[in-house]
Amino acid sequence: MRPALKLRRQGLATVDLAVFVQTKPFREQDRQYFATKHLTLPVATADTAKIGVGPQRALAALWKPGFRYKKAGVMLVDLVKAAPVPDAQGCSLSYVLHDNIP
Repeated sequence: MRPALKLRRQGLATVDLAVFVQTKPFREQDRQYFATKHLTLPVATADTAKIGVGPQRALAALWKPGFRYKKAGVMLVDLVKAAPVPDAQGCSLSYVLHDNIP
């Protein structure tokens, strides 16, 4: 997941994610559908594995068969400055919240 890599390079982490799906709004002959689901992570993170699990579950809940989807995506919301916190193996994959970025 490329956004998580960008977060790490910029020293940021995310707390909230927004997952969405939508059909083509200009195809009036097709059934229309737009749905979004917001997820709040327990701890701010830039870990690809932690960011990726929630959106997959949310997409499964949002997805409805029979629609001609145009777009689906994940937006990282509430970015914060990150400070690495070592896990049990000494790897710095988790992050703690600092000041919200204006």
